[in-house]
Amino acid sequence: MEQNIIFLEAQSNYTLIYYHSGKRRIVTHTLKKVLQDYEDQFLRIHHSFAVNSKCIRQISIKKKCLITSDGRELPISRRKLPLVFKNLALAL
Repeated sequence: MEQNIIFLEAQSNYTLIYYHSGKRRIVTHTLKKVLQDYEDQFLRIHHSFAVNSKCIRQISIKKKCLITSDGRELPISRRKLPLVFKNLALAL
């Protein structure tokens, strides 16, 4: 199932799950809790966002964001930027 997920978005005590099909689902768990189930597959890029590492198309350092496989721009926090680069370098 996680292969179909592009990214996760925190909404207070809920998490929105965005799928390749364009659908989204809301679950009654925090992003932290959802990531515990999928920690190897997802990369936390912001307080409110985690992305499937296989769905990253491009990173913009200037804008501090990344482009997902479906063309969405997701913010990368300043604190997470070095971690994002480290994890992507290991994946190559």
